[in-house]
Amino acid sequence: MPFSFANALATFQTFINEVLGDLVDSICIVFLDDILIYSDDEEEHMQYVHYVLERFKQYNLFANLEKCVFNAKEVSFLGYVISPKGIYIEPSCMSAIQG
Repeated sequence: MPFSFANALATFQTFINEVLGDLVDSICIVFLDDILIYSDDEEEHMQYVHYVLERFKQYNLFANLEKCVFNAKEVSFLGYVISPKGIYIEPSCMSAIQG
């Protein structure tokens, strides 16, 4: 979708929320084209990834594998680092605040 059109971002976010519907906030978090799938164990995680990709297939969407990260124990998402140890602000964002 060309993002130069008026309301393109809001329209795209609404579409993605519709595509993933009941999966959002139960197995994944979505912000535009960033989708974070979370789980308690690897087997469950593989099942959740399958659910998300099946939804993509139903709506004729695809994931660019070059931009995907699978089975990561720690991820950077919207200025935060999320890991089994917890959630904290990215160090690069902290340096901007500290001066």
